[in-house]
Amino acid sequence: MIISAASEARKTRTAACSSGVDRRPRFAEKTLVAAGQCTKVDPAVAPQVAGLLGCGVMAGIVNSKDTEPVEAILELTGGFGADVVIEAVGRPETYKQAFYARDLAGTVVLVGVPTPDMMLELPLLDVFGRGGALKSFWYGDCLPSRDFPLLIDLHLQGRLPLEKFVTEAIQLDEVEAAFQRMHHGDVLRSVVVL
Repeated sequence: MIISAASEARKTRTAACSSGVDRRPRFAEKTLVAAGQCTKVDPAVAPQVAGLLGCGVMAGIVNSKDTEPVEAILELTGGFGADVVIEAVGRPETYKQAFYARDLAGTVVLVGVPTPDMMLELPLLDVFGRGGALKSFWYGDCLPSRDFPLLIDLHLQGRLPLEKFVTEAIQLDEVEAAFQRMHHGDVLRSVVVL
């Protein structure tokens, strides 16, 4: 899960955590997507830059192998919890962590896609008593056919430096090595260019 928060009244708080879920990368040889999931953008922009629009950026890390993530986030935020917690794994256990790692009246955003059989169990009184907002987003609730071309235009105007988020462009057969580099913190983002 990615936790991100900023508050003028309190210190800036960011963290990311995971919960022992098997995260080894897996790739399909082919993927079938609906035409509506494809968005045409200006061909003048590099594919590895345009590809960033569907991705996120983490600011800090809490390693849940070493510490309990909710406690670590509460400690990082002076006991308050994060204003906004983005759950990017799509699992009930990480969503529950996100729920309890947020500030009272904070927001939990579900970005990770759960499987149809997954169920979430939370005491309803906790949901009521903590207030705030529980949301789910797909592409940040943007409309890719409208927003991606706009973001690409901003990039081409020099107003959105997407290239700064790309460390390297790789081929498909270099993915395993790229994941190792990412795991060791040697790269920010590797983009597969076919």
